[in-house]
Amino acid sequence: MISWLDRIDSALLHFFNGTLSNPIFDFIMPIITNQDYWAIPILLLVLGLIFKGGKRGKITAALLIIAVGASDAIAAQLIKPWVERLRPSHALIDSINLLVSKGGKYSFVSNHAANMFCAATVLTYFFSNWKNRNSECSKLEKNNFF
Repeated sequence: MISWLDRIDSALLHFFNGTLSNPIFDFIMPIITNQDYWAIPILLLVLGLIFKGGKRGKITAALLIIAVGASDAIAAQLIKPWVERLRPSHALIDSINLLVSKGGKYSFVSNHAANMFCAATVLTYFFSNWKNRNSECSKLEKNNFF
């Protein structure tokens, strides 16, 4: 079963890395995935919660920092060494086009994904009324208000 999943994983990687590779994606993807570019919007979100969010915002910001820190530590220090799934850049170095440095040795679980999911969960818990705004927009859209 695992070898079958590995073959599918390798085939998908080669498809996306080789077949869909183009100069536009080669320029955009390293920018999108660079965590340095995400630091400013995340910092602005936390500062906005602290200074503009009132008591709920301060609690959310504190819990967000703690939860994302815990999520990052659990993913990087516990799950990755336990699973030991090599990054494709380490396992398939000869057959893929690398646009950025190789990064750490292991790739599963994705710290970016774990941290963003954790942040989304905390924000959704404290600001669940944001979900209702989308449904209100849908009602207005159905009634041709847009």
